[in-house]
Amino acid sequence: MQSSDVYLFAGRNLLEESLKSGHLKSVYFSSSFKNLLPARLAKIVHLLEKKHISISFEDKRFFDSFEKKYNTTTEGVIFKTSVPRISLDEVMSSEDNSDSLICFVDDLTFSANMGSILRSASAFGVKALVISSSSKLTLNQEVARYSMGGIFYVPVIHESTYAFLDKAKRNGYNIIGFDINQTLLYNTDSYTSKDVLFFGGESKGISPNVRNKMNRVLAIPMSNTVQSLNVSVTVGIILSYRYSINV
Repeated sequence: MQSSDVYLFAGRNLLEESLKSGHLKSVYFSSSFKNLLPARLAKIVHLLEKKHISISFEDKRFFDSFEKKYNTTTEGVIFKTSVPRISLDEVMSSEDNSDSLICFVDDLTFSANMGSILRSASAFGVKALVISSSSKLTLNQEVARYSMGGIFYVPVIHESTYAFLDKAKRNGYNIIGFDINQTLLYNTDSYTSKDVLFFGGESKGISPNVRNKMNRVLAIPMSNTVQSLNVSVTVGIILSYRYSINV
């Protein structure tokens, strides 16, 4: 059963996405808006009132503290929201396996990449984003901002690499890895309705021991001008292609 965790995020675009997703809990506006809300925020407030979501107005210190802590701008809006949470066992045993797609990214280190991957994952129907337990990344304001709302739709799970691969095998998943040093290309192979797409670490790629646990490993063709792609770009290319051949 899917549950949720609660976070504080900021920004008008993110607020709208949280409201749209049904995860929004409460909103804090800058007291400078108390007497005259911008037109866009006035529309949002109208929707918040209809949904009986708590609204309050806070002074500048409240927003300055958040901006300093998270090195971001708030646009005069901070809100409390939940994000989806689910266990790996629940994802893999779900009865809705019409297209059970899981992304695994090994040793993810940058919040911007995690957010961008969540954005693509949401756009292309990923059931869950799994990150190796060695990664210290957690959901935060930067991840949320780069996800452009994807954080409200795709749960993030931390799991050790080998434990994840063993569970995926036991549950009948087709495990496809992606690495530049391969001859078989991503767009010349078939995908299934029950795929794990495995992306190596941002600096190390896929180790030989991990590669041996996969059904196959594919590559994205590139010119010789660069050695590799950013992991979030790689994920976006693969997800877009898989989605395009399945719609």
